[in-house]
Amino acid sequence: PNIYHLLNYPYKNPWVFDFLMHPYDGPFWRDRSIYPFFDKIKVPVYVVGKVAHGAGAFWDIYSGIQSTKKLLVKPFGPEERPWREDAELIIRWYDHWLKGIDTGIMREPPIHAFTQGINQWRDYTEWPLPGTEWVKCYLRRWENLAFAPERYQPHPDCFLQQPLYLSNKRDSVKYISMPMPEDVTVIGPAAFNFYAAIDTDDTNWVVKLSDVAPGGAETGLAKGYLKASHRALDPEKSKPYAPYHTHSQSDPVVPDEINEYNVDMGKLANVFRAGHRIKLEIQSLESPRDPEMQIHYHPHLPSSRTTLHKIYRNKEYPSHLMLPIVGIKENVMEFLSDENHVGAL
Repeated sequence: PNIYHLLNYPYKNPWVFDFLMHPYDGPFWRDRSIYPFFDKIKVPVYVVGKVAHGAGAFWDIYSGIQSTKKLLVKPFGPEERPWREDAELIIRWYDHWLKGIDTGIMREPPIHAFTQGINQWRDYTEWPLPGTEWVKCYLRRWENLAFAPERYQPHPDCFLQQPLYLSNKRDSVKYISMPMPEDVTVIGPAAFNFYAAIDTDDTNWVVKLSDVAPGGAETGLAKGYLKASHRALDPEKSKPYAPYHTHSQSDPVVPDEINEYNVDMGKLANVFRAGHRIKLEIQSLESPRDPEMQIHYHPHLPSSRTTLHKIYRNKEYPSHLMLPIVGIKENVMEFLSDENHVGAL
């Protein structure tokens, strides 16, 4: 409906048509991006962002800038307009650099971030955090999510998504872990690497990560996206926990062929409290009613074809999350990896 509206009133948002005419990476996008020009930034920079679904650009900007810098990561949620939340911070920053007033702001730790789960502010001096280990959390049968891989299961998990003109139903597959035996801190870049087949030549992968409390309440932590035909990676820039897609061309999927997909889940900042569980959901359709759409309406354009999605998870196709776990105890890791505890919900 948004695109249809723009066809009637193109002068309202002419830049949208420019975006649609440039579906691949190239000079158009690079000229409008900050990433190629980090080395040209010489002034002090204060980066401000929010903990949000799939968010992480502010962490990348902070890491890329080499001049004097600080970072503030705030809780997820809308801000009042016009922006007033950071007025005091802005005044302290500019008083220091423009008026030479000692506000004490440069004696504070460089990173001040809100951590979900415990809902606390924490200060850091490095990024990624010291002591971070990227641990694989595998998809298992019976909708389980575990730190031990599936040994043998040739049959995939499936969901069928019909286009919106046929049905409003959103289908998906969901996986959930056993309750954490004690608090598990997850802070840093994360990724979902999985193997799947579809019966058409393209689809949208929409991956949601949540924290589930003992009573069943869910808190969204991250939301990652990948168009199946844009699955190609840049091997030099990619890491197992941070895939980097080229987006330079479209590679249609061969129907029913099993491919590996790597979804960037952004930067996490959450403590899974004892008794809480990790939940992963894979779908291919968004709704403007999703909570994360309430701030900026931006659901991705869905497929217009009925598509069967098959998710594989076995020794040959070890689909897994890469989670940045900080300071995990050896006995806790042994407990989470114990085959006897898989499925003990």
